[in-house]
Amino acid sequence: MVVRAGYDIIGNTSSSVSGPAGGLTLDLGQAWNFIGYAVTLTAKGAAVRFPETRDMRFAALLGAGPTITLGRLALVRRGLMDLRLGYDFLWAPTRRYAEDGTLIETPNLTPHGPRVHINMGLVTRPGKQRRFFRAIGLSVSYQALVGTFTGELPVSHILGFGLFYWLG
Repeated sequence: MVVRAGYDIIGNTSSSVSGPAGGLTLDLGQAWNFIGYAVTLTAKGAAVRFPETRDMRFAALLGAGPTITLGRLALVRRGLMDLRLGYDFLWAPTRRYAEDGTLIETPNLTPHGPRVHINMGLVTRPGKQRRFFRAIGLSVSYQALVGTFTGELPVSHILGFGLFYWLG
């Protein structure tokens, strides 16, 4: 299990999508000696705007996806260097406003794309024999939103920084 709390910056190369996001990510799975797997749940609040249209924005990213990890190989003496690769399927409630400020009915976006997390931290109480290892530290992540199942969202990028708690 890995819990991450973080801050994300969302954007793309053409500046047609931009804004911050923040929230929690939870990985639930099993870690063997050489590999691990998990289901990743994501809940982030966002203030992402589409500057070209100036009237469209989304306020959250919610979703899940599969993840593979280094498992217990990530443990390095008193530290941890964990690489996690996955793919997320997200839901973003979208709002669009008219010139007079009234809400226009708009389909919600359903972006999806690959992600990578690198968690670096210290193992708590490394000298004791334990069934589970615990670690805390810093997390850096990158995710590409390569498309949507509904609506239009250009290819976008999410760069994230945060803190994590690791139990494995």
